[in-house]
Amino acid sequence: MADQSKFVLPAVEQVALIVKDLEATAAYLSSSLGIGPFRISERHGATRVNGKPTLAKRKLGIANMGGVDLELIQALEAGTPYYDFINSQGEVLQHIRFAPVDDLDQTVAYLEGKGFKTVYSGQHAGRRFTYLQSEKAKGLILEFVQ
Repeated sequence: MADQSKFVLPAVEQVALIVKDLEATAAYLSSSLGIGPFRISERHGATRVNGKPTLAKRKLGIANMGGVDLELIQALEAGTPYYDFINSQGEVLQHIRFAPVDDLDQTVAYLEGKGFKTVYSGQHAGRRFTYLQSEKAKGLILEFVQ
């Protein structure tokens, strides 16, 4: 991202839905739309929500849909962005993840300069990630990884 005046979003890698019952949602999507199989796991790890440390315990189900992953997320405890999101927004699209960027810090700094705020960040499977949200685009959360 050498020239910030020409910022272009990377390709979409994943679309994530926040759900109350991951197994029921996965079963419905499999039976009605043929999406799946879902790889289901529980995860937690040291992350930061609005700058505060949390373990962010959650259950994930991931299935590929024609080159884009569909991720189902079920919050397992309060104090995570997923728990807060489902309680304020309900079961809806929670975030869009893009293909890895070359420089996460530079991407975050650029988007923060455009009015986005870091709401969740951490590391998983050797990759750093950051979720950004803008008050001007209510409900839209973007995830970038490096």
